[in-house]
Amino acid sequence: MLYSEFVERTGFYPTDAEFDNEIHPAYMESDLSKDDFCAKWKRQNIKEYSKRHRDAIWSLEERNKRLTSLIKGLTSHTDRPVDFDYLYKKLIEINGKY
Repeated sequence: MLYSEFVERTGFYPTDAEFDNEIHPAYMESDLSKDDFCAKWKRQNIKEYSKRHRDAIWSLEERNKRLTSLIKGLTSHTDRPVDFDYLYKKLIEINGKY
């Protein structure tokens, strides 16, 4: 089954890793049709995968808040114009990449 077929049948957008390492292998091991596999997958897995994605989004939002706070703190000490895009990229380099 293709990624696009899975999304079309479930309405869920897994990460590439989730699809390649978890969903697709499970489909290949099953004897179900694409439609039956996707219906069963939705019943059994959608809550867990949705929670994973929600937690990842929350983590990124928190990180963005911290970086924004750092930028505001650094720029409050100058009257000169600040290149916010450059500063944001540098802060990500210093604090680790997403």
